[in-house]
Amino acid sequence: MISFLTAISIFIIYEKTSTNSYKYLSIGDGLSKGLNPLGVKSFDYNDYIQEYLKENKQKIYYYNYSKRDISISELTNDIIYLKDRTLKNYLQTSNLIILSIGEVEIKEQTPKEEVEEDLNNLILEIKKYNSNLCLLGHYDINDSNYEKIMELNDIYKRLSKKHNIIYIDTSNITYYLKGNINIYPTIRGYKDISQLIIKAIKLKKS
Repeated sequence: MISFLTAISIFIIYEKTSTNSYKYLSIGDGLSKGLNPLGVKSFDYNDYIQEYLKENKQKIYYYNYSKRDISISELTNDIIYLKDRTLKNYLQTSNLIILSIGEVEIKEQTPKEEVEEDLNNLILEIKKYNSNLCLLGHYDINDSNYEKIMELNDIYKRLSKKHNIIYIDTSNITYYLKGNINIYPTIRGYKDISQLIIKAIKLKKS
């Protein structure tokens, strides 16, 4: 049964890619927004993924709904009480949705039980519209939040398996990011994240 559901999920994501257009939604927090170590917008994993998609597609439709320091529950409420018509359209029709969330919960050391409940609710709300979802895990730059990040990643892996969505493990991208002044990566870090996402998509396609 699990294999059958996975096969269905793969088909849903990639059946649409046989056409000449592709819809891609990025949703979440500051990482999804593409902030760099200085806290300003940079060339990010969304840009790299669009470049990858454009190699084989004639037209890419892309939308980003991201806010720095948005919590899991706040994002869930944004989706429950949808006011953004473009977001609703992309939730309903995207071939690929990348979700990055949790920076607030790491910063505030939110109890793991609360994180798991909130993230479960968020995934359920997104899946009311679309199951083509990839969930980004977390990484640690200066070792100050290592235990909390590993705790959240365990939750993310478990919920990804439960909801049959793609989990992207980013925990090993920090070998060259030590000493950053905030949690956001350099352009090279974003490139590494994009490659992890692209690899996961290719594996699903095969």
